[in-house]
Amino acid sequence: MAFGGILLLNLIFIVLLIDFILFVISLIIFIVSLILSLKNKTKKGRKIVRIVFGILTIVFLIPLLVFGIFINEGNKEKISYNGKKYKIKEEIIDKFHSEIAYCDTKELNKYLKKHPELINSHDFEGSLPLGVSIKYKKMECIKYFINKNVDVNTVSSNSEFGTFEYMFYYGYYNEEIVEYLLSQDGIDINKRHLAMPVAQLYIKQIIKDKEISAKELEIFEKMLNKGLDLKQTNGTNTNTYEYVNSVSDEVINISELRKVVENNKK
Repeated sequence: MAFGGILLLNLIFIVLLIDFILFVISLIIFIVSLILSLKNKTKKGRKIVRIVFGILTIVFLIPLLVFGIFINEGNKEKISYNGKKYKIKEEIIDKFHSEIAYCDTKELNKYLKKHPELINSHDFEGSLPLGVSIKYKKMECIKYFINKNVDVNTVSSNSEFGTFEYMFYYGYYNEEIVEYLLSQDGIDINKRHLAMPVAQLYIKQIIKDKEISAKELEIFEKMLNKGLDLKQTNGTNTNTYEYVNSVSDEVINISELRKVVENNKK
């Protein structure tokens, strides 16, 4: 949270604390005045009670209620769904995303039945339900949300973040999931937001263990068949043809990957 936001919250807390203390003091005064007025039964006593009650209500009680509403609203997220804006408590969103982590589809159905807008909610890192499913490598939940007609190309509250980019950059790589996503109509394999293109992110991912498996080579070819762009350049203006040649020769099967890239040179 930004410094300004923390400062505002601290200020609100101090104001509320002072207001509450004054409220308690006024309440005590009110009770004492009420007792005295009941004993004396004078007009003056009743007048004092009314004055104290007015101060208690207007000056102290109303601000407490207003701040309470403000804090309650501050704990809600705005979610767009079917062209409308919905407000939902962060606690409900957190519980919903926890169910995605465990991939309990029965519980997910219960949440979505009551709050269908949760399909467009995001966790504290900005990941949408499909992204959270990819993050925890839950194939059942990935299929579940795609069957709910979520956008297969939108995994984060930053809609410019590509699905494969998201997976490879954050290390959520899973062969089964990659192949399943590649089979989806409308998947944009080259969608990117970062400086490094998807092709290079994938290569960076599969050379981590200093060995490229036959399965990883097969998936790379499937990505190429899906339209993987090898001409896209990274932040240093290096395309994938150049990038793959810069990989250490010590990586097992790097020569095989280079052949695949060279055969697809256009």
